[in-house]
Amino acid sequence: VFRDPWNWVDMAVVLIWAIDVSGASTGLNSQFARMLRLARLMRFLKLARAVRGFDALFIMAASLKGSVSALGWACVLLVGCQMFLALLVLQVLHLFYFQDNSIPVEDRKHIYIYFGTFSRSLFTMFELTLANYPTVSRALTEKVTEWFMLVTV
Repeated sequence: VFRDPWNWVDMAVVLIWAIDVSGASTGLNSQFARMLRLARLMRFLKLARAVRGFDALFIMAASLKGSVSALGWACVLLVGCQMFLALLVLQVLHLFYFQDNSIPVEDRKHIYIYFGTFSRSLFTMFELTLANYPTVSRALTEKVTEWFMLVTV
């Protein structure tokens, strides 16, 4: 009965769950338990291949498995573009904005919070791409130049 490795995975999941529910401190990371549960779900997908009615589920699982590499390359491309644009905006602002003494110091500090260093600039590019772009867009448009509206909106 315990010759199949999946039985050992099932037993480990049940034991970790029982210890977790009992409130005992195991020292195990809960992420590890979640990964074991995911492995248990993969066993279910293996079973779904054998059942005739689950053909559509098997096709969807196979397509998700096949698209992981494309997702990885898309993430690499997205981060690469964000890094390039972060460096570009950082250099432009350092050359023409941060060193201009005619601009009030408070305005320069406000923009420095978003684009002062490479890590800040990269985080701001991530925010512009995937999150709350109006805050950064408005700050660049009002404090630096309205031409940034073409890039950020």
